[in-house]
Amino acid sequence: DLNPGERVGITRPFRQGHTARGWLVACGALDLTLVLALLAQLLGCPSRPRTREEIFFPRGEAAYLSGNYDEAIRNLRRSIAALPSDPRPYYRLVDSYAAKGIPDSAEQVLRGFLQSDPRNACAHYGLGCLALKRQDLEAALREAECALMLDPQLGHARLLLGSAHNKAGRPAEALKAWRKARSIFRALRDRIDEAW
Repeated sequence: DLNPGERVGITRPFRQGHTARGWLVACGALDLTLVLALLAQLLGCPSRPRTREEIFFPRGEAAYLSGNYDEAIRNLRRSIAALPSDPRPYYRLVDSYAAKGIPDSAEQVLRGFLQSDPRNACAHYGLGCLALKRQDLEAALREAECALMLDPQLGHARLLLGSAHNKAGRPAEALKAWRKARSIFRALRDRIDEAW
């Protein structure tokens, strides 16, 4: 609705009866994808129209971030049904179930994702975290080790491995895993600093 290059103030109507500020308030400004789309429109940048399926994940993400876990679960399940190869809704769905105190459902989601992508280290890490929360230390260790076999540089899996060893009364193994995690995170920080 705007001409490319047209300057727009935050209260300047960009559609009949709507302002950019009102639009941001209406959507809670939590959906970064929608905010970026608005900015692209305001700056006159071309954008690809989003399919209906692509809208479910941002809606689920926004609902999760605002604490509306039922709405998040509903939209994230629709996102998974529409785009089953996208890992993002699985992870946020696990977070939503965990926030609602339903760890069994979170575990089912991760196991379902592993059926479609058995080599996903992050899903194994998630299962390990759930196992650690329920004090199943052997399962936590097994999942952390599986995640690390798939991705040895997954620092969070190293932290999980250390925590499981520590709770199992093996502080030497815990310290070894935590030191390796620290070196992974330092290397990542250095790569980010170089790129920046």
